[in-house]
Amino acid sequence: MVNEDFEPSSSTVVHGGQVPLPVQVQLKQNRRRESLEELLQQLYNPCVAIERRGSTLVDESGSTTDASDFSFSLPRPIRPGTRLTEQSLNEQKKSELIAITVQLRHEIHLASQSLIRALKRRNQQMSKLHSLCNLLSAILQAYSSKRSEDTKLKFTVEPMKSESGFQQWLEAMRAVARLPGGIPHDFRRKMWLNLAENYLKTVGIDWNEVRLRTFSEKLNPDDNELNMQIVKDLHRTGWTGLNTDRERILLKRVLLAYARYNKTIGYCQGFNVIAALIMEVMENKEEHALKVMIMLIEHVFPNDYFDQTLRALSVDMIVLNDLLSVRLPKLYSHLESLQKHSDSEYEPPLINVFSMQWFLTIFATVFPKHLVFRIWDSLMLEGSEILLRVALATFAKISRHTLNATSADGFYELMSRLSRKLQTMGKTQCENLIQLVYSMADFPFPGLHELRDRHLWNIQPFSSGFGMFRHQVISILKSENDPLGCSAEIEDDFASKKSLSLFGELI
Repeated sequence: MVNEDFEPSSSTVVHGGQVPLPVQVQLKQNRRRESLEELLQQLYNPCVAIERRGSTLVDESGSTTDASDFSFSLPRPIRPGTRLTEQSLNEQKKSELIAITVQLRHEIHLASQSLIRALKRRNQQMSKLHSLCNLLSAILQAYSSKRSEDTKLKFTVEPMKSESGFQQWLEAMRAVARLPGGIPHDFRRKMWLNLAENYLKTVGIDWNEVRLRTFSEKLNPDDNELNMQIVKDLHRTGWTGLNTDRERILLKRVLLAYARYNKTIGYCQGFNVIAALIMEVMENKEEHALKVMIMLIEHVFPNDYFDQTLRALSVDMIVLNDLLSVRLPKLYSHLESLQKHSDSEYEPPLINVFSMQWFLTIFATVFPKHLVFRIWDSLMLEGSEILLRVALATFAKISRHTLNATSADGFYELMSRLSRKLQTMGKTQCENLIQLVYSMADFPFPGLHELRDRHLWNIQPFSSGFGMFRHQVISILKSENDPLGCSAEIEDDFASKKSLSLFGELI
């Protein structure tokens, strides 16, 4: 596909000489540069106060002690902020020096007592953590398949440094994710970050270089390669789950950082949803969030899932239809019949509208947040097949309702109502869905790799229809009142349906 924003960076070279760019091209480049400078100003200058840390002390265990723990109530001959020097002490009277000595001894005693209390709290927390890890290790071994390697399962919050130690930790985390309740919330941030940092280390990414380049408040030499549409999107992007201006600014900083890091993808519609959820888990630490986002998009998802072609996404939408025909044949036949007898001249597979949005936002707007977190845990631990497993489990859950649809339009209306119910599922329903995700097939999903490969080589590129398809993706993802994107426009607009069908045309 031709990139309309592509121009030479400064001037065109002809026979060793430089020909000045046309005025229109220069103006366009200047507008892009000004827009990016405005965005950087918006994202970095308001955040000066945000970056300041409070007076909180952090011990090695990660627990915090407020500076107020070290406050003192005695009268002070030494005013706060006073710096004692040899000269100033020589000028003091003997009685004043005695008072200073008494004060210092008292403050040292109080500080020592406070430090001892903090160390005791840390030791108690570490002991409790050690006991919980041992308990979890015992539970994992009890729930295991009793293989010889299962006896080595040992739960730890942090993986050991060696590759074998990391694999042991990974297997333990995979086992915990399957237990009722899944990964404890307090462990989730560490788990995601450990997975991300291990990936960055494995592929040899120089994080210090990436950090300096992607979070720079100044224009980089290669920022001209950013597509103008990315800059426009970042100016206006948001996410209704964010409560403060600070959170929105940090979100945009992460999105811009990823666009700078991976210019091939840049910014994809739906990234704001993905990045916002990552930021929440990473407690708004933008560098940690970028690490997780890089690992998720580059390592967990297949190639071309979020690029301009959405080719791998298209493959998964076809694969899901294939899996439905095998795993839920009654539902598949019913939907196929509704598609065939639709009043529209062309009706795409009915689930496409929904699966597209589910996959692009990783179910972030489909289920209650605690279930979304569990799905993401499984995705990072087991890989992208979790997307297809969750989609299958969801259709299995709602199949008895969808079988009542008597037309394609009726199916879309029904799915719109069901989507609101999915967002309010109870904990028992959520647990049942997760258990179905894990129990429906062995890992890796039998035949899935071959199925993806076969469709990958058979899918026709979007060519002229891609513009309509991408427009439809954007309209679905921007629909705030309709989480599944099942709007009347989608139901009634023939052109939109036809554009959705283009992903599945075979050579």
